[in-house]
Amino acid sequence: MLNFIKSNYFLIKMFEFLSESKRLKLINYNKNLQNILSISIDSYIKLFYQTEIKIIPKATLENDETKNIFININESGRKYFHIYFNEDLTKEINRNFLKKDERITKIRIIIDKESNIFSGLFKNCSCIKEIKFNKFNRLNVNDMSYMFNNCTSLIKLDIEKLKTNNVINMSAMFYNCPLLSGLNLINFNTENVTDMCYMFGWCSSLKKLELLNFNTKNVTNISGMFNKCSLISKLDLSNFITNKITNMSCLFQLCSSLKELNISSFNTENVTNMGLMFQSCSSLEKLNLCNFNTNKVTNMSCIFQSCSNLKELNINNFTTNKLENMMFMFDRCSSLTNLNLSNFNTYNVFSMEGTFNECTLISKLDLSNFNTENVENMSMLFSDCSSLEELNISNFKTDKVKNMDEMFYGCLKLIDLDITNFEFKNSCNMKYMFGACSQELKQKVKQQNPNLKEIAFKEKIDNAFFPQNF
Repeated sequence: MLNFIKSNYFLIKMFEFLSESKRLKLINYNKNLQNILSISIDSYIKLFYQTEIKIIPKATLENDETKNIFININESGRKYFHIYFNEDLTKEINRNFLKKDERITKIRIIIDKESNIFSGLFKNCSCIKEIKFNKFNRLNVNDMSYMFNNCTSLIKLDIEKLKTNNVINMSAMFYNCPLLSGLNLINFNTENVTDMCYMFGWCSSLKKLELLNFNTKNVTNISGMFNKCSLISKLDLSNFITNKITNMSCLFQLCSSLKELNISSFNTENVTNMGLMFQSCSSLEKLNLCNFNTNKVTNMSCIFQSCSNLKELNINNFTTNKLENMMFMFDRCSSLTNLNLSNFNTYNVFSMEGTFNECTLISKLDLSNFNTENVENMSMLFSDCSSLEELNISNFKTDKVKNMDEMFYGCLKLIDLDITNFEFKNSCNMKYMFGACSQELKQKVKQQNPNLKEIAFKEKIDNAFFPQNF
């Protein structure tokens, strides 16, 4: 491209100094010239001027022509930034575009009528504070993914006139707009959308979302859709049709202010991934999942992790025949006092790392139904369950387990445990397995299983209490 531009350098330079009317006459006269210029000018400007727009407070999208500043989207959906501040281009060349501290107050964007892809249209426009769609009647647009992604200064977004009738992809559409406090989506038509993953992810200033008009009948992916919407306290998704959805991972992850959540209409019969679904919903006190069908779910890792205010959890309806990953599933559910998992089939599970870690109020766990013959990782499984007094793991098989470090670490009240059936690989990591446990428990398990290594009973040393070179 650089050689091409250099070979046509004088042609491009001459073209820039012509008036607009003369440029149009010249192009109409010679169609080959039009092709050369449409390919070259943008690259020429970038290579020889290295233009950067640093502050653009407002952007307006319209369909009509303009001689002011504009971003031109060509028919293939690729961006070409032709930045003009005056009608007389010679002034722009002489002053080399923006001067120090110079600010643009408005930018108008002209979009080719054939263009149907708006993916990443404003992506990484971290300087834009306000965007308004004055008039927008385009119905051919089918992709709005990443459209406003990383607009980190965006405060106001007027999209009431945005036509979304034929849009298929809205993934990450508003992702990481951290200053956006409100969105009016009342006119959004989402009946053809299939992908909404991370659509509102990291919109950490949004306080509410009204989505009762959303039609999700064709959506297959809503992973991370509300990820880190940390100021939203209430979400009503009772209208959501979810029978085609396969991925719900990270759906409400880090929604730390969420107290009311209506997902009563959720049909999860085709979902395979629920990992991190409610992770760090630290304000949720109750969760109604009685309608959940988990027949096809393989991943529930961290699904309830750090739901620290969740006082009860009824998952008796969960079917876990295909479940493979339970890693940190109930980790730091520090308000839970009871868990009934008698319905769980864990035959296919390979990881139970940290599953009950820091469930500090649970005093009794009956896991006699657990089949662990395929589990490879039990690290921190019951770590810091400081109230645990009764634990039934009499049917645990451990011959495939490679890691048991801190498995019972900090189970201060546990004084009786049957591990006679435990088998250990020579390479199995037992570090701190019974660290910070009572001496009574340590003596009992030593007698039950002489294959336990001495490292299993050691205490952790917190380096924070010692000087760096102690």
